[in-house]
Amino acid sequence: MGMVPMAADNKEKPMLRMSLLALLVAAAPAAAEPWKGTAELGLAVSRGNAESENLNAKLDFTREHEQWLYAVSAAALRSKGDVVVIGANGATTTTSITTANRYEVGGKVGYKVSDRMYVFGSARYDNDDFASYQWQLIAAAGLGYQFVKTDTTEFSIEAGPGARRVQPIEVLVTTPPPPRLIEPDAETDMVGRLGANFRHQLNETTELTNVTLVETGGGNTFIQNDTGVSVKLSDRFALKTGHQVEGLVRAP
Repeated sequence: MGMVPMAADNKEKPMLRMSLLALLVAAAPAAAEPWKGTAELGLAVSRGNAESENLNAKLDFTREHEQWLYAVSAAALRSKGDVVVIGANGATTTTSITTANRYEVGGKVGYKVSDRMYVFGSARYDNDDFASYQWQLIAAAGLGYQFVKTDTTEFSIEAGPGARRVQPIEVLVTTPPPPRLIEPDAETDMVGRLGANFRHQLNETTELTNVTLVETGGGNTFIQNDTGVSVKLSDRFALKTGHQVEGLVRAP
């Protein structure tokens, strides 16, 4: 039986994504509302001999209430660009295609057992049209420790076991004829989750952040790292440049 994947597995190699300019909206909580967070929107458009569009959006909100810690997040990325298509007669044409379409949502609840140590439970859903899967859902629980917590610098690490449910992409079966699409069964495996969060206030207006996530198990290791520098323009607005590296490493 011949089987051909219907989507390119561009997660076999680490993927680099960069947001050149993003508008950062800081949600200043009221005295009776302890939630705080940010909303980001980035757009890069190129016109000329070749055209491209890149849109990304992100939400991050957190809350700390007595011993409890809460966090919710959402992110989306969509890109389009020109590609050159060579016809059967050798003629070339330029067409615009979607090159990235991904979104994810996640949440976490923690309980502080001391000033610096806490236990947590987390869940994350990820949908990517250009990966080797249609979607994946990861749930984990573990222990976190805040190594540094000052007015200007915060650094924490989390680790714990979890489970991952993955729906692989459809495949094209070519034999026996006729060709047809089939959807493989969803797969479940155990994973280990490792996360690191860093924030440093460089000065009154500039902040540096770095968030790393590693999920490994079942012969696959997912790695994502987000680095950002934001410059405060007002109490609610800032200009931000972001750099994201993401990859799926498969065991040989």
